[in-house]
Amino acid sequence: VDDLVACFGIKKVGVDFDALDGEKSRIFIMTLSPVNRSGPHVQFLAEISQLLTDAEKREKLLSAASEEEILSILTT
Repeated sequence: VDDLVACFGIKKVGVDFDALDGEKSRIFIMTLSPVNRSGPHVQFLAEISQLLTDAEKREKLLSAASEEEILSILTT
C-alpha cells in the first residue's frame, strides 16, 4: 500500500482471546501501512489507543447503529 489504511470492526458477542482481564474482545482494528514508512502507523496506533481508553467512547462505539455513527464517534 502507498498510504496508511485502517479498518474497524465490532463483534457484539465478542471473541475469547484469553485476555488477562477475562473479557471477550469486541472491538477490532486492522491497519496496513507502507513498508518504508512506519511513522503514520505508529501515530495512528497511539491515537486509537488513547481514544479507546475512554470507557464511554467504547460503549458508544459498541452501541452504534451505523457506519456513519462509528465514524462520527471516532472523529470527534
